[in-house]
Amino acid sequence: MSRESHSVMQHHRSNACWFVILIWLPFAYGKGEAACSTYTRCSDCLLENPSCGWCNDPSVFQREVGVAFQLSSLKPISLCRNLTELSSTFSCPAQNILFPKSSNVTTYQPSLPVQPSSVVVILRPGDPIQIPLTVTLPQSFPIDLYILMGLTRTLEPYANGLKATATKLITTMQGLTSSFRIAFGSYVDKRLAPFSDRENLDNPCAGISQVCESVYDFHHTLNFTNNATLFMETLNASVVSANLDAPDAMLDALLQIALCENQVGWSPAGQSRRIVFVMTTGDYHYALDGTLAGLVNPPSLTCRLSSSGFYQDSETFDYPSAAIISQVLNEKRIIPIFAHTSTFAISYTTLANQIKSAFLGDLLGNANNLPQVLSNTYATLSSTVIPVVTGASNQRYLSINVSPQNNCAPGRLQTGTTDTCMNISVNSTVHYVATLMVTKEFCAQPNSTRTMAANIQFIGFGDLQLAISVMCQPCQSCLTTSYVNSSSCSDSGTQECSTCVCSPNKNGPTCNCSTDPQAISLCRPDTTTPMCNGRGSCVCGKCVCDSVGGVQYGGQYCQCDRNKCPMGYNSKGQLAICSGNGNCFCDSCSCNQDYTGYACSCPTSQLKCVEPGAKSVCSNAGQCLCGICICNNVTARIGTYCEACKTCTGACNNILSCVACHITGTCGTQCANITYVQNRTSVPGYDGTMVFRSCSITSQSCEVIYELDRYATGLEANIYVVLDTTQKNYATLHGNGDCNPSQVIWPIPVGIVLGIIVVGIIALILWKACSKLGEFLEYKQWEKSLMEETNRSGSNPLFVDPTSSYSNPRYNPNQN
Repeated sequence: MSRESHSVMQHHRSNACWFVILIWLPFAYGKGEAACSTYTRCSDCLLENPSCGWCNDPSVFQREVGVAFQLSSLKPISLCRNLTELSSTFSCPAQNILFPKSSNVTTYQPSLPVQPSSVVVILRPGDPIQIPLTVTLPQSFPIDLYILMGLTRTLEPYANGLKATATKLITTMQGLTSSFRIAFGSYVDKRLAPFSDRENLDNPCAGISQVCESVYDFHHTLNFTNNATLFMETLNASVVSANLDAPDAMLDALLQIALCENQVGWSPAGQSRRIVFVMTTGDYHYALDGTLAGLVNPPSLTCRLSSSGFYQDSETFDYPSAAIISQVLNEKRIIPIFAHTSTFAISYTTLANQIKSAFLGDLLGNANNLPQVLSNTYATLSSTVIPVVTGASNQRYLSINVSPQNNCAPGRLQTGTTDTCMNISVNSTVHYVATLMVTKEFCAQPNSTRTMAANIQFIGFGDLQLAISVMCQPCQSCLTTSYVNSSSCSDSGTQECSTCVCSPNKNGPTCNCSTDPQAISLCRPDTTTPMCNGRGSCVCGKCVCDSVGGVQYGGQYCQCDRNKCPMGYNSKGQLAICSGNGNCFCDSCSCNQDYTGYACSCPTSQLKCVEPGAKSVCSNAGQCLCGICICNNVTARIGTYCEACKTCTGACNNILSCVACHITGTCGTQCANITYVQNRTSVPGYDGTMVFRSCSITSQSCEVIYELDRYATGLEANIYVVLDTTQKNYATLHGNGDCNPSQVIWPIPVGIVLGIIVVGIIALILWKACSKLGEFLEYKQWEKSLMEETNRSGSNPLFVDPTSSYSNPRYNPNQN
C-alpha cells in the first residue's frame, strides 16, 4: 500500500485546529474582544486586541481630560484606539504611536535543500506572521537504512526470503545514492508471560522438538556500515525465536532504534535520510498490553540498550504507544517503512496514519519482492515533501501551520492531506508558507518563559529552525518613564504611558475622585445593594455604568437594563426591543411620535383601519385599536374592517313585500318605515364611497331592480330604498300588466321528452344492427373453414395398398 492510499484516511489535527483558529480570529478580535477604547492601560490595550494601538502622548491625554470634564464624564481616560483612529480622528503624532507588529529575521544557507535554514520570530499575541519557505529536491542524498525484522517462527520463510534477496536489495539502494549505509536488528517479544513461554525461554521451540534462539525483546545486531559483506554475514547468522501470542515487540524495537542514536550509529540529523525498513507478518503490542504481565510504567525516553545490543529494561517498562513512537521518530528525523502482509493491512495503516512520515509496502510470497518494495517506496518518499512541526507540542497557545503554495506545483497535493506534496521531480522547488501565531493566554501563564524553540521538518530533506519570542511586555519602552504620584494625576496616581493609573483609594480621569465609603454610599440605594448594582463603577460618588454585549446599563444606580424592555414585531415581522418604534429607557419604552403602547407596537394613525377606497374607520361599525378594527357587534359585523355583515344577507327578502306593494300602490300604512328615492345621491349621508346591495322583484314575468345600504338588515326603523321608476319593467308591473303575456311554456318540456325517446330508439336500432353484423361475419368465417376441410387432399398414413408386384429375374421378353 502506498503513502497516497493510506493517507486518504489521515487526519491532521494541527491543520484542522489552525483552520478553525483562522476562521475564529476576526470574530474573536472583532466581536468577542472589547473595543479598543475600553482599555485604559497600555499593556491591556496591546495584549488583549492585536488591532489596537496606544498613543503615548501627554498632550493628547490632557486634551481628552478636558473633553471628559466638559461632558461631565467620570470614566478613566483611554489612549487606546485602532491604528486608523490613532492617526486620524485621535490625532496622535506618528512617533508617539505604539503599535508593535510580529516580525522575523531569516538566515539562509544556499547549500541546504530547505530555505531559509533558521528564523528568529518575535510574536505579538493575536498577530499572525507568515514566513515563505522553499524545498528543493536534491539530485542525490545519503541514506542510512536500518533493516528491522521480526525473527519469530512465523517469519522464518520471510527471513529466508530476505537472505536470498539481500544482495539485490543492497545493489538497488547503492544505485539510488552515492552514500549508502546499512544496519540490522531484530525483535521477538518480552520474556514474560503471557507473551512468552517462561518454562522454555532459552529454547522456545522445545515443544516442537526444534532448536530456536533464546527469547529476547529487541536485539540491535549490526551498527551502520557500508560493508555489504559484513551485513550479509550478520543476516545469514540470524536465527529465529518464538513467542506465545500473535503480536510482537516491534514498537519496543522502533523506540530503541530512535533513542539510541550513538549506539546504533546514525549519521547526524540532516546529513542523511534516516530510514527504518520494518519487515513483519504479524501484529504488534502497544501501550497497556504490558499490564497483562504487571508492567505499569510507560517506557523511558532514554536509550536502554546493553553493551551487547539487547533492550535490557524490557521486563521493567510497558510497550510504547503509537503517539510516543510518532513523536520520537519525527524528532529524530526517522522515516519508517512498514513492509507487511495483507492480513494486517488495517493495523499498519492505522499506525502509519499516526506517524506522519510513515510509508507502507506489501510483502508478497516469501518476501521475494523486497528489493522492489524498498525501491518503489524510496522513490515515493524521495519525491514527497512532508512538513512536520516538532518542539511546540507543549505550547498550547502557540500555533504553527505549514501549507503549500500553488497547489504544490510543479507536483500535486496528496489526496486526503492539506500539506503533503508528491510527484516532485529532482531539482524542482516547492513553495510553502509557515504561519505562526500565539494567543494572549500565553502571557497569562505563571512563570512561563517568553522564548521557545521549534522545528519545521521536511522529512528526508532538512529542517527550518525557529527561535520564537513573545512580546508579553509590549509597553516596556514607555513604562520605564512612569511617574509615581504625578501632578497630572492629582498627586494620587502614577502617570504610566501618558495616562493615569490611580491609587486604590482614588479614581476618575485624573485620579481626582475619592473612593471613601461616604462617596461609595452615593452609588447604591441601600447598604444591601451592590455598588452600582454590579453593573458599573463608582466614580466621584456617581455610577459610571457598563456596556456589555451592546447593552448599555443606565439609571442613577445602573439599575436599568435594556434587556428587560418589552419586545414586539417591527415592520419587517422581526422581534425587536420596543418593536423598533421607540427607545428603551430604564426598563420601559419611550415611543416615537407615531406609536404608542407598552411595546410601542400601536400606531397612533387610524389609516390601517380604513378599507381601501372607503373613508370611514372600521366601516363605522367598530373601534380602531393598535391599527386593528374591533367590531362593535361581532354577531353582526365581521372582517378586517368590519365590512362584512352576517345578518344583512336577508335584507332583500325582508322588504320584498313592501317594495311589491309600493310598486302596485297597495301598501297602506304597514311599510311606513321605508323611504323610496330615485337615485343614490338622494340617500342622506351619501359621500360617493357608500356601498349598496342590489335586489330584485319579479311578478307577472316582470323584473324590477332596487338597492339599499349593504349594511341594512331590512328591519331598521328607517330604511332608504333606491328605486328607479324609469327602468324598463316598472310601468308594466305598476299597472299589473304582464311583460310576456303570449309566451307558451308547455312545448319546452314536451320537446325534451320527445327528444329523449327518439335518441333511445336510435340507440336500440344501432345496437341491433351491430349484433346482426357480428353474427353474419362469424357465419361466413365458419363456411370458409368448412370448404377448406372438404377440398383438402392427402393420404391416410394408416392405409396399406393390397396390390403386390413381383418380377422374374430370368424372364426375357425378346428371347424366342
